Amino acid sequence: MRLSAIQKDTLFLLHAFRLKGRAGGIRQTALFNIVRSNRSEELYPNNYSLSCRTMAKNGLVILERDESLRLYLTLTELGSKVAETIYNERVAYG
Repeated sequence: MRLSAIQKDTLFLLHAFRLKGRAGGIRQTALFNIVRSNRSEELYPNNYSLSCRTMAKNGLVILERDESLRLYLTLTELGSKVAETIYNERVAYG
């Protein structure tokens, strides 16, 4: 499966949060704001949401809503492996 730059950035961030001890889900809006802040071109919320749903469809993340209907992303086992590869490539490169 081919991943977009947005999806790779999101998986990288989810893995980084996991390494920092954040085991639970991360709010989609927080991830969106971080990804958006590191881009020169505009990133629209609906495009980011579609990217997240595609990752969930492909089994990389789990999308969950809390009682306030806020959306959270959590890495799956497959997503963890892919995210770790992306993370290691970026850390070794940068």
